[in-house]
Amino acid sequence: DGGDELFAGYWHHLWSLEPDPEAEAETPDRDGRAARRARWRRRRGPVAALDPGPAVGHRHHLDRLASWADPTAVVRGASLPATAFTDRIGATRFPRRLDWMMELDTATFLPDDVLVKVDRATMSTGLEARAPFLDPAVAEVAWRIPTAERLGPDGGKLALRRLLARFVPAELFERPKMGFNVPIGDWLRGPLRPWAADVLAGLDDDLFDRAGVDAVWAEHLAGQDAAYRLWPVLMAQAWLDAGHGGRPGSTVSVP
Repeated sequence: DGGDELFAGYWHHLWSLEPDPEAEAETPDRDGRAARRARWRRRRGPVAALDPGPAVGHRHHLDRLASWADPTAVVRGASLPATAFTDRIGATRFPRRLDWMMELDTATFLPDDVLVKVDRATMSTGLEARAPFLDPAVAEVAWRIPTAERLGPDGGKLALRRLLARFVPAELFERPKMGFNVPIGDWLRGPLRPWAADVLAGLDDDLFDRAGVDAVWAEHLAGQDAAYRLWPVLMAQAWLDAGHGGRPGSTVSVP
């Protein structure tokens, strides 16, 4: 743990390589850059449509935190509190786009998600886990690595991959990145679909924008993965259905 955050290993870090469209708009397109940018955006999906600029990465990380880029699209009259994720001015403290993205990952996702997962898994079996990449000396060196040595068009963690290549054949590690993601998207179309449909049918109309949620649910069932937007809604409504939030309810169990 810590390798992706300190050495630029997440797929969204590649967004920092995309040139500023506003700056490129003033430059003649003599070598097909517009076409390459279009292909890049198709490969990267929704994140490629985010607004770049001095706080590039801001919108993507905000989406990761809130799931819904526009909170009013799911909760009536909602607004986001001021946090590091909404601080566009703070983003300008970082001279390099990639540094801003990595800083947010290191300060939030790493301690709040990744390390929590490891701690719970190891403590449940009486083990003490250590994260060598998070040694202060290693972290200090990692933050000094130039962007060009961190990632390229083919992926991130260049420094680590080059070091590993000295000892291990490339075919053993030059593979698509894989994590430990729970297949919520597949479950919501499969075994959890009846439960999810029942929960969504009982949405609190005073709280949620039913039309917006129903539209996303339909998109998900049609094959467009919207699990990260739907799951918070399902959990919130299930919590309300269980009698929380100052209202009566019944016990709700997830299959």
